[in-house]
Amino acid sequence: MPDDDEWDQFLGEASETPAGRHEYVYLMYSWREPGIVCRTAEALRDIDYLYSSAPGPRYFCGADVSGGTPAPVFRDFAEYGGGDEITAYTPVPSHQSATS
Repeated sequence: MPDDDEWDQFLGEASETPAGRHEYVYLMYSWREPGIVCRTAEALRDIDYLYSSAPGPRYFCGADVSGGTPAPVFRDFAEYGGGDEITAYTPVPSHQSATS
């Protein structure tokens, strides 16, 4: 577990990513298992535990909650590769192709 200064730096950097800009994230497991919605800071702090029984790359995205109902924002996507490896993906604007 990182010390408080490293943790604050990590959360600051994470909040600059599309998924990290949301107060909540939606953690996905598999097509057979329901995902869960957590507060972003808590999910990132405990991500090793939350994905401990799920081998290989795992995926999550930002989520908004309105009136108590969560809504995943799939375009604000990230991958957790284990340990301290999180890769954030920036969506390509709809007016651009993925190759431009």
